Amino acid sequence: NIIHVIVNEFDSPFYSKLTQALSNEIVSRGLIPFIEQTQYSPDAAEHALSSNPFSGQLFDGEILHATGLGNILLPFSAEKGDGRDALIRLLLDACEETPTVDAVNFPNEEAERAAMQHLIDRGCRNIAIVGHRFAPRADLAHAQNAFALRLRGACGALSDAGLPYDESMVFEAGDVAN
Repeated sequence: NIIHVIVNEFDSPFYSKLTQALSNEIVSRGLIPFIEQTQYSPDAAEHALSSNPFSGQLFDGEILHATGLGNILLPFSAEKGDGRDALIRLLLDACEETPTVDAVNFPNEEAERAAMQHLIDRGCRNIAIVGHRFAPRADLAHAQNAFALRLRGACGALSDAGLPYDESMVFEAGDVAN
């Protein structure tokens, strides 16, 4: 009756609200949440999924927020050969084109497009995109992570409005402080 919840961090408002909502729902169903954070580290996610002292013996299900963890999920999402075939897994925001386990994806592209359109509708024409690494338009065609999907949404709104999209307007979150 224990559900393993793995998120990237506890400190941000998004993750604290997500963790609180998941925990409340798990408890309301008479189950116990066991919550870990990865700090966006694929190694920490792998440890949480396979090397944790409780892995494979204590959990009846796992919910993993997958943003930023890349291909670390592939061996775990297949659920073959690890002796845990009965374990229920759910990936949040994995953004795989063909998920191998149950997945819930946030509307990353649509939300970013709507946010950008909101600014455009209010007359903004010189809009910076903060939090993403620049990617050329062509590279965004097959986006498979939340960050690239968001960038594709912003890029699409700019394009529809006839506004430029180039490297000078895109700043990674760490770059902003400099």
